[in-house]
Amino acid sequence: MEKYDRQLRLWGDNGQSYIESANICIIGPHNPLLQETLKNLILPGFKKFNWLNTSDSSNIQSNNNNDLFFNDINDILKLNEDKVELSIELWNNSIDKSFWKNFQILIILSINDKSIISYFDNLLSLPKNDNDSLYLPPIILAHSIGLFGYVHLKFFNPHFILETHPDYPRYDLILDKPWPQLKQFMDKLDLTNLNDSLISQLPYVVFLYKAIEAIPNNEIKSTTSIKNWLGNIDLPINNGNLNFIQAKRYSYLAFYDTESEARILKILKDAVKFESESNLWRDNFNNNVIKLVKCFKIYLDEFKFIPINGEIPDMESKSEYFIELEKVYRAKSESDKEKFKGITRQNCPEIPDDFINLFWKNIRNIAFVKPSKKPIHYIWDTSDLLFRDLLELQFGTENNVQMDEKFQLSLVVNSYSTSSIIAGIAAQEVLKVITHQYVPVDDALVYNGLDDEINTFSI
Repeated sequence: MEKYDRQLRLWGDNGQSYIESANICIIGPHNPLLQETLKNLILPGFKKFNWLNTSDSSNIQSNNNNDLFFNDINDILKLNEDKVELSIELWNNSIDKSFWKNFQILIILSINDKSIISYFDNLLSLPKNDNDSLYLPPIILAHSIGLFGYVHLKFFNPHFILETHPDYPRYDLILDKPWPQLKQFMDKLDLTNLNDSLISQLPYVVFLYKAIEAIPNNEIKSTTSIKNWLGNIDLPINNGNLNFIQAKRYSYLAFYDTESEARILKILKDAVKFESESNLWRDNFNNNVIKLVKCFKIYLDEFKFIPINGEIPDMESKSEYFIELEKVYRAKSESDKEKFKGITRQNCPEIPDDFINLFWKNIRNIAFVKPSKKPIHYIWDTSDLLFRDLLELQFGTENNVQMDEKFQLSLVVNSYSTSSIIAGIAAQEVLKVITHQYVPVDDALVYNGLDDEINTFSI
């Protein structure tokens, strides 16, 4: 694990273990896009691959193409000192449907044969039953040509992301719904009996709590009313004190986050709905999450409250006040988590504690990607003109493309850098899917190197 120290800061030991145990299938010819994608997956620690080569060449492992950076595919495997397994076969349209259950993701790169798309669409159209071995993991399609490229991600089962890593996480202070221990902590801090030195050492949440308590019940309690109270407070407070400035700045954190509650409830509702309509559950992570989602619904029905995760933001404060406040929030989170674990032990005892803890910690930031009900060939129905043109060029129907001279010249540019960019994006999306961390593209991304633009959209 030591050699992955820097990337562990992004997805942790848990994410790295998913990476190292994943089995990936790549379908496509031996070209720069395939080489760069494989390289970008091997470097972070993926170790098991199956390559179904669609090249016409009889030598499918090495290639004399001058566009390639690596002369032999084995040179890429050596980039990781750990053993990397790569099984190489030629693609054929008679592969048994049970073959795909061995993989966590399929990556289809720069194919020009529509029959491959038809093969997978035919699998998806087959009737399903409880004993059916059919399973299609998420599929990533990618292609680059000249200064252009695209990445398209398709899910056939509900996909959950627990660790979304939001840029600006919202903390759960919920001072308008205090529990006994929080109320006890706040009530022992009487602002009228403290001098200016002691007041300057208080966490800003104390001011927010006192404001909510002071506002009459017949008035609307809001961030505006809190700021008004703070502006009219009759205490020996220096407006330059950092804790007082923070109280005004973060007054919105004082209230229970109803927007997050509505978003979470919608995710729970959609997840249960799609779970009943989806393909067979084969991804153990998603399977565990949907079970916990059902348990969490039971928890909400009983306690009527989205729980806190026990974390509080950094703030200007005397250390002993901050530590005591942090203990209050952590104790509340642990207490509520034990109630939730009691429900899970009754309904799904097979789920390990570590996974329940992960779910509990991230419940307010959970994300959910709905499965696609459309066949893969529906990508041609896109309203994005550049994406449609790239598909027509990829599959040899360029007569349908309206090209000006500038666009035409951009296509003939031999741009290895474009392949590298698209491969980097594709590998990044693979990492997101496998680790169930960070929200993946929804669901198409088109790169325009001519105008230096990237657009994402849903098909």
